[in-house]
Amino acid sequence: MAPAYSANSNAAQPEAQATIQHFDLPPQNLAAGLVEFALQAHTSVIVEESLVANLESQPVTGRLDVATALTQLLSKTPLSYIYQPDTQAYLIQRATPVAAAPVAP
Repeated sequence: MAPAYSANSNAAQPEAQATIQHFDLPPQNLAAGLVEFALQAHTSVIVEESLVANLESQPVTGRLDVATALTQLLSKTPLSYIYQPDTQAYLIQRATPVAAAPVAP
């Protein structure tokens, strides 16, 4: 079962992705970074522990919308996220590789 990192999840509104928050997240173990992100963003994050094992987060500082902050936090990892409005949570998953466009002969 995936642990859910939540901070006052009833405060997360559908427009939460566009809400500007102040973030002060240093580079750290990604599991810890996601917990701190959830606290600072006042939202919920769902992730399989095995996906974040041995990964480091990127620093996130300043006033940012939640989606931009999470994108920065996950940059340089093989992970991405999907916002699920029905649960008002961010689901962390493996990033799907972008297929290269065919090269014309």
